[in-house]
Parts: sequence; structure tokens; C-alpha cells
Amino acid sequence: MKTKLTIAVILLLAGCSEKIAQAPIATTTPVVVASPAPSPTPTPAAMSNEFPDLLAQIKQLHKAGQELRSKSNCTQEMQKLQSQAKAIRAKAEAAAPDSPIRIYLAPAAIDLNLCVSCSDATAPTACQNVASAIKDAEGYLN
Repeated sequence: MKTKLTIAVILLLAGCSEKIAQAPIATTTPVVVASPAPSPTPTPAAMSNEFPDLLAQIKQLHKAGQELRSKSNCTQEMQKLQSQAKAIRAKAEAAAPDSPIRIYLAPAAIDLNLCVSCSDATAPTACQNVASAIKDAEGYLN
């Protein structure tokens, strides 16, 4: 009986809830399965500096991306800027799913890497997407 209960719990934690219905559990003791606690949403005080700082970094790279393709050393600059863009994206995606950083800045951070590239085919559209996300983020702040 313990084995079937253990298997049912393992399947539940593995996201296989449809298989649990097939596993007979004969017990009179209630079974409680704890799920991991959700990530805490940052307090407004913590967000007050983090959000504007990350937004300022995105704006700075966005501007650099718009000017990048006209530079003679585009490839060298691109490598430096894309490294910064990846770091910003990691910060934005590490935020809690319901945090303003994740909601407003992660979309900008995703396109930022393409915006800071030497590609005439993808960079302009990516920069437009970043500009739109920046506008949304500024709307959130105001």
C-alpha cells in the first residue's frame, strides 16, 4: 500500500495527474501533497529602484542599437552590446511571473538582443518592438 501511495505522489509531482486516476490507492489516511511555495512578488519599495534602473538600461541599449548599424566597427560594438542585452534579459526573466519587471520589461529585453545587431533585416523591427515595450513600461511608471 505504501508503494502505491508513493508512486501516486511521485506521479503527481511529475505532472502526470492523469496516471494517478489509474493507480489504486487504498488508504483511510488523508494524503496531503505540498506544492512548492510561489515566488514572492517584490514589494513596491524593492521595485521602486529596480524597475526604473532596468528600464534606463534598456533605453540606453535601444538607443545604441539604433545607431549601431551606421558605425564602421559595428561587429565589435555588437558583441559588446549583445552581452549587455543578454544580462538585462536574464534579470528581467528572473523576476517573478507577476512582477512589473517580468510583465513590462521582459518583452523589451527579448527583442533587445536583435535590436543591438548589425543586421539590416532584423534590427529595425526589433528596435521598434523594444520602443513599443519601453512606451508600455513608461506608462506603467506614470
